[in-house]
Amino acid sequence: MSEKRIAVCDDEKIIADHLAEIVRKCIASMDINAPVTVDVFYSAFALDDAVDSGNIYDLIFMDIILKKENGIYLSDNILKKMNHVKIVFVTGYVAYVEDIFDIEPFALLVKPIKEEKVLHILEKAFQAIESDSRKYIRLKTRDGVFKIDIDTICYVESNRKYVNFTDIHGNVYEVIMTMDEVERLAGQTLLRCHRCYYINLDKVSQLHGKNAVFDDGKEIPISRSLYQEIYQKFMDRLESYWDK
Repeated sequence: MSEKRIAVCDDEKIIADHLAEIVRKCIASMDINAPVTVDVFYSAFALDDAVDSGNIYDLIFMDIILKKENGIYLSDNILKKMNHVKIVFVTGYVAYVEDIFDIEPFALLVKPIKEEKVLHILEKAFQAIESDSRKYIRLKTRDGVFKIDIDTICYVESNRKYVNFTDIHGNVYEVIMTMDEVERLAGQTLLRCHRCYYINLDKVSQLHGKNAVFDDGKEIPISRSLYQEIYQKFMDRLESYWDK
């Protein structure tokens, strides 16, 4: 498991520091084979600024009632920039509970904070994060960091220093990345068919000439040296489909 980052945001310094201390204590008692960083923020602005500066978090403990900001609104804004992050709302006001479900938080932590509850949330969160890492990839674009189901990627195209990931919905994620880095993400889902392209054979509608054709009409070239391998794998998929 790679390094994980947790943020704690509460404008009451005593509460924020206390919660961060509990989080660190719980993490120390857990069997996590990766370093974990816990950052503490005493204002919505500070956390939002950290995210805008490129800090990527896996889990955020967010107080709902902040002096100059609504924690629910801030979380919604952060999720637009990092759709993979798991939000735990922290509150002492049960009246606000109904509002939080508009953005589907990972969990709710009610004050006064209990260590056993924090531990339970952390255990569930790390299980979910580990599960996500086997199915999802993270792509950092100009608009934020996005968690993408790798099975929804149709093709990947190199464009100078950028790499474009196109999914089944037509979304294009432009990322600064090398094709060698794409290979490390590809797993068994994406196959290199050309020095500038990776394709998801499950999303290929047909092979036409030396091109892989997708439902949107996009044609991706297949290099001569890789064509036979791609062709055989494509035919194997067709046979397995008809055998079902």
